[in-house]
Amino acid sequence: MHIIKISPVSFKIVLTKEDLQRCGVSNILEHSELSGDFFAEIIDETNRLYGNPFTGGLLDADFFESKNGGGELFISKRVKSENSIYIFTTEIIENLIMLCKRLYTLNIKDDKGLYFCNGKYSLLIYSEKEGAILFPILSEYGDVSMATKLDIWHIQEHADAVIKENAVSTFANTF
Repeated sequence: MHIIKISPVSFKIVLTKEDLQRCGVSNILEHSELSGDFFAEIIDETNRLYGNPFTGGLLDADFFESKNGGGELFISKRVKSENSIYIFTTEIIENLIMLCKRLYTLNIKDDKGLYFCNGKYSLLIYSEKEGAILFPILSEYGDVSMATKLDIWHIQEHADAVIKENAVSTFANTF
């Protein structure tokens, strides 16, 4: 098990096949009667290493199995926000393509457009999943922030629109 800090309240935990075999499951989020103690151990270890980021509040978790039998567990402390639009920014088109493919497989396809300004791509992503695992996934491929109305206006006003809507679907199905 390897714990990677993505943000102050979001972590990626890389689990080996042996880690999962220890609790008798292939997906740590299934069969809580088998994996509950191991999940609690992961939370305790993360709290110990990083100063109790998971104390008090709800957690969101998602697990992605890898081909070798292990997987990646993403855990985030639920952060309340009135804003549900994220700004994803990257200079690397390959990161944008990989992100769009991953979001598409997670059925997150509602975006408010892809823009280009000062050598950077900015993707505006809408999500109804409050504080969900979306933030750490976006963070893996580039920079991410919660958008304010001013941020959205600034991007739409000053950046060049590459795709005005459905950029995630377009990139996932084109590349």
